[in-house]
Amino acid sequence: MVLIRALPDSIEFLVTRGAAWQEIRNLLVRINPTVNIESGCQFVIEGGRNQGVQVWQLFSAGRAGGTVLLWGSYFITFMILVTSSVWTPTLLQRAGINGAQSSLAVALFALGSGFGTPLAGFLMSRFAGVLPGALIGSAVTLAGVGYVSQSILLAIILLGLAGFFLGVASSGLIALAPLLYSTAIRSTGIGWAMGVGRLGSFVGPLAIGLLVNRGWQVGDSFVAIGVPALGAALFTSLIGINRQAKNFVPLVLRPDSFRETPIS
Repeated sequence: MVLIRALPDSIEFLVTRGAAWQEIRNLLVRINPTVNIESGCQFVIEGGRNQGVQVWQLFSAGRAGGTVLLWGSYFITFMILVTSSVWTPTLLQRAGINGAQSSLAVALFALGSGFGTPLAGFLMSRFAGVLPGALIGSAVTLAGVGYVSQSILLAIILLGLAGFFLGVASSGLIALAPLLYSTAIRSTGIGWAMGVGRLGSFVGPLAIGLLVNRGWQVGDSFVAIGVPALGAALFTSLIGINRQAKNFVPLVLRPDSFRETPIS
């Protein structure tokens, strides 16, 4: 409820919803105090509204590359996040760490994720390459857990860092998705991306279970969990390049994306 009241809607959404011009004007003035908006203006989105958005529209108008990269990033990131939580206690116990210590390690993983998740937006708004960096960090720390598992202290530290990196990555992806799509198809784009991510969270634990059943060692299993994050790091890097090439930017940063016309 606090966020609902504190965070304003986007200008495009307000215009599409038919909000009062005063509400839109006040938001524009907050963004740019020097903007001059005449009293009683009507704001109009160029292109009008889209009715009945279909999934194929996520691949039209130059969005196909960004959509594929986004889906791949979601699939891998949520696959790793869930697989780490599910398999870490079992793998640590196979490495000789008792149940109480492995539970502590998992708790630190969750704590790290709890710190990383709310910081994602702050970091992404101030530093470039946060998502690829977080995903690379998660790959390195998770892969390293299996090879330091004889030391519970090192395992806890690496898992805490892995949780932090994955918290930043998963939350950052949710923040990134809306930037690829206009308001008219944004909910469809985010919904499908989240669905692909849930598919990854289902596939990952099954895949590691098959590897463990085949006799993979603890270190190799953690590497198998972490390494796919390198692919997600590449995908998120390409999303940034694709957005720049296609000039994908939020509406609130593009005053030319809307116009105002006097009410007759």
